[in-house]
Amino acid sequence: MPPQEITNRPSPLPENWLKKFFRSADLDASYRDLDGVRHFHAETMRGRIRSLQLRFADAWDHFDQAQSLISESPKTIPNLVRQFVLEIYSFNNALLERPVSSDCPMAEFSLPPLDPKILDEYPEIRYVLELRRNSEAMLRLHTGELDRARAIYESILKEKPMNKAELLVVYYLGLAACEAQGGRAEKVEDHLESASLAAQTLQKTLNQASAAAQLNAFYKFTGNGQKAMEWKLFLSRLNCPQETISLFTLRAEKIHSRCSEKGRLVLL
Repeated sequence: MPPQEITNRPSPLPENWLKKFFRSADLDASYRDLDGVRHFHAETMRGRIRSLQLRFADAWDHFDQAQSLISESPKTIPNLVRQFVLEIYSFNNALLERPVSSDCPMAEFSLPPLDPKILDEYPEIRYVLELRRNSEAMLRLHTGELDRARAIYESILKEKPMNKAELLVVYYLGLAACEAQGGRAEKVEDHLESASLAAQTLQKTLNQASAAAQLNAFYKFTGNGQKAMEWKLFLSRLNCPQETISLFTLRAEKIHSRCSEKGRLVLL
C-alpha cells in the first residue's frame, strides 16, 4: 500500500493534490497537475505515478531527481518524513520491477530511540516508522525469511498500529503469506478474510485498486477461484479511469506470476 502524508502542515504539493490523487486514481491527470512544481517531494510523487504505471525506468529518473533536490529544502521534520517516503517508494519500485534473490544480503534494520515528545508533536513519524517495519517484513517475505517476517507483522498488529485500513490489508496479507508456506491452510484463510474485511472499508480508490489486485492474486494462487474473481470484478467496477483498472489488473497478474516463480505468496 502506498504511504501517505498525514501531517496537516503546509505541503509543497498543490492544494488538495494528494487527496485528489488517492480518491480519483487518475494517474495521468495527477501527473499533469504537478507541472511546474519544483520540490523533491513533487519529484517523488511523479516517480510514484510512473511506478504505478509500471514505467520503472521513468520512475527511477524521477526518484534520482528527487534525491538531487533534497539539498534545496530545509531539514525540517516534515521534509525528513518526505525523504523517508521517497525511500519507501523507491523500495516498492525495485521490488515490483524484478524479483529479489533468496540469497540477497540482508542488512540489519535498526531504529534510534526517539523522544516521545517528538512523536506526540509529529504523529507522522509514528506512521513512517511503521511503514519502515512493514518494508522490512515485505523484503524478508521475498527472501524467504518467513519467521522473521511473521514476527514483524504480529508485533505491529499487537502494538495497535495506526488506524489505517490500507495498512491492515497489507499486514494480514503478509501473515497469510507466512502461514501459507507452512501449510497452515486454516490460518491462511482467516488472514485473507481479515484482509478482505479491511479492504472493504477503504474509502480511497487508489487504495481499493491496490488491495483488490493483491487479493485477486493471493486467492488465485491459493486456488480459491471464486474469491479471486470477486476481487477482479470489484477492481473492474471502481469509479476511476479504465487505464487505472487495466494497470492494476496487470499488477495482479504480475503478483500472481511472482508468487508462482517463488512458489509462495509475496507482496508487491
